[in-house]
Amino acid sequence: MLFEKNNNALIGHIDNLQSQINTLSGNVSTISATVGGGALNTTAQTLVGGINELKTNFSEISDYIIETGVNSGWHYRKYNSGILEMWGTRSAEVLVASPEGSLFYGGVSFSWPNYFISAPNNFQSTVMVGGGYGSYYMIGTISTSGCSGWIFGDRKETASKTYYVNIYLEGYWK
Repeated sequence: MLFEKNNNALIGHIDNLQSQINTLSGNVSTISATVGGGALNTTAQTLVGGINELKTNFSEISDYIIETGVNSGWHYRKYNSGILEMWGTRSAEVLVASPEGSLFYGGVSFSWPNYFISAPNNFQSTVMVGGGYGSYYMIGTISTSGCSGWIFGDRKETASKTYYVNIYLEGYWK
């Protein structure tokens, strides 16, 4: 399970609420309230049971986001476990003209902020040209701060075009 920010602070608030309800339970046998137009009737003991279950669920959280941000157009999420996700769209002027079988290709490189401790172990991409799809990016090498590879197309170009490559990366920051 993932949970953003500090779950210890939330558990502290839950403990405080549980203490207040325990105090109420000695004085009130039934708690009545209106929630979203509907009536809610419960006992303090039932509320305490629900709060205990909520605390148990929070304590089972194995990982959570500790930082999110944008750096040089790259969006990222850092998890407490050390996982790092990063994604962004990059553009490149590429001449797709070198033959490879029935396809043609042109080389291109992209860089990203150097947050990874080793080359990302998950790399996914899609390519758009002129607002449409039809080409693809094949990675050649990947490092902690960038990659190089080729954009392939089904026809030889006579002039460079602007290609947009959507990239998703996953690896570790610690």
